[in-house]
Amino acid sequence: MRFQDKIAIVTGGASGIGKEVATRFVAEGGSVVINDRDRAKAEAAARQIDPGGKRAVSMSVISPRRPPEKPPSKRRSTSSVASTCCSTLQ
Repeated sequence: MRFQDKIAIVTGGASGIGKEVATRFVAEGGSVVINDRDRAKAEAAARQIDPGGKRAVSMSVISPRRPPEKPPSKRRSTSSVASTCCSTLQ
């Protein structure tokens, strides 16, 4: 058991490479926290990897500050871009 007594946080662990990494880590004796933007998929992946729920748990953490839908126009002045950035950080 190569990863016994080790804990890993796997971002994007609900699917694809992240899920495979989490699966392998648990198979090698470790415990994982599966983080993904989609809470339902993260929970399903944790249950699939460890049905007993002792070595795989899920969580969903996303930033409440999302980037703007479109990047600022190149015509905007620097002060306009700076004020836009500052207002999104408040």
